[in-house]
Amino acid sequence: MSRDTFDMFAPKDRGRFGENECGNESIRGNDSVRSDLIDLILHLQDERPLSIAVTDPAKPGAKWEWLPKSKIEFERKSQSLVEVTMPRWLAKEKGLV
Repeated sequence: MSRDTFDMFAPKDRGRFGENECGNESIRGNDSVRSDLIDLILHLQDERPLSIAVTDPAKPGAKWEWLPKSKIEFERKSQSLVEVTMPRWLAKEKGLV
């Protein structure tokens, strides 16, 4: 098959069921990446522009662990509780699991 410059700018073939498409899916939508994530309910101690400080509610008196916002997603559940989604390796490194 001969190709010319025009072929480089032609839209890609979608395939029979669109399996060749790659969309802008969030990290939560991809099951292969999602399998490495963990959801935890934690006490929010402090919030800064680039990180949050949390403690495990099951360990009273535990030291604060700072989590970088670039590596996590978090959602406030109440004034002091947050649900944090993070990679399993980060949770192990911080001693949260």
